[in-house]
Amino acid sequence: MRLLDVLIAGYGSAGLRRVSASVLPEVPGVRYVVCLQNCDDAVPEILQREDVEIYRYEDSGLSLNRNHAIEKAAAPLALIADDDVDYSAAGLRELINFYASHPRAELVAVRCGGLGNRRYPEAGRVLQPRVRGYYPASVEISFRTEAVRGAGLRFDERFGLGAPEFTSGEDDVFVYKALRVCGLNGVYSGIETGTHRGQSTEQRRPDDKGVLRSRGAVLRMMHGVGGWPRMALYSLRCRGGRMRALREMIYGYRHMPR
Repeated sequence: MRLLDVLIAGYGSAGLRRVSASVLPEVPGVRYVVCLQNCDDAVPEILQREDVEIYRYEDSGLSLNRNHAIEKAAAPLALIADDDVDYSAAGLRELINFYASHPRAELVAVRCGGLGNRRYPEAGRVLQPRVRGYYPASVEISFRTEAVRGAGLRFDERFGLGAPEFTSGEDDVFVYKALRVCGLNGVYSGIETGTHRGQSTEQRRPDDKGVLRSRGAVLRMMHGVGGWPRMALYSLRCRGGRMRALREMIYGYRHMPR
């Protein structure tokens, strides 16, 4: 019986190689749905398994690819994934059991190791209203598939890697829309489902123009005029030029996609 789909987004030959190097344990009820953009390479033998499905697309954009994966999800539960995450069989089973014991939960945030020092709430904490200082990464988001589809919820393709201006922040926008716009019931589980081997876009390029613009846009979306002092505070922590950082965030604030 299919219970949980792990939705993996990858790009090009490098993405396929990273998926092949990932730890994808065989767990009853779990399938790995891999959506590859712009990759014609043959599927490595290690991925030729009954619990691995691979779909190919001739387009680009991380958020678009995550939406491909949501469309392909066939299990009642889904976990957003990257191509460089090693998963834990125990963690995936625990996530399935968490949903079974929390029938009202529609979006369940998990914990993914390897993402640096992050602030997490206590396990079982309801996410509505927003938990101050807590922002789950994409690979820490799971949900009931029908709840997301029924709400018409998708990743905003104007945010994330491959987007023209706002090259990060797609996870914050997705969670904000899920909880505040669509009204889904969210909870933090405290379950560690895996370990991220790489770094997030914000970790690799915190002072990148697209990352800073994304931050400004997201702060306006989430806090309105309260985003101004937050941008000022963040700019003070930037190593790549405080005024430049503030200027790019203000640009994102003023040009936030509607």
